Amino acid sequence: LKEAIGRRVNVEYRIGSITKAVQVVASAAVVLTMDSGFSHVAAFLGVRHFALFGSTDPRAYPPMSDKSTVLYRRALPCQPCNLHTCPLEHVACMRQIGPTEVAEAITATLDCERTIESLQQGGSLFAEGPP
Repeated sequence: LKEAIGRRVNVEYRIGSITKAVQVVASAAVVLTMDSGFSHVAAFLGVRHFALFGSTDPRAYPPMSDKSTVLYRRALPCQPCNLHTCPLEHVACMRQIGPTEVAEAITATLDCERTIESLQQGGSLFAEGPP
């Protein structure tokens, strides 16, 4: 993912406590998470986040925020199984969401948000100003 985005990516593997985890989410510019409680933490804190849904249906428990983006592909007959461990041992529902797709979603969303911010600050969509 780091290579696909071409930007600095900081991944915290072992955070140690729920308090520290919430602090990491709160201080992040962008959070990439699975369909877990941390997508809801990011939504509550108003942090731009992307949640990967595989075995669960995002319509059942979506992160509720205008800063939430759900990445989900329902292409398998076993979806949604709503299980934490894949009984078929292939986890194909998660593997079908590739790093390039994730990177493109993050990049497109952030580029769009930067454009909107620029326009709100009096910027222009035209390179040399309006015609």
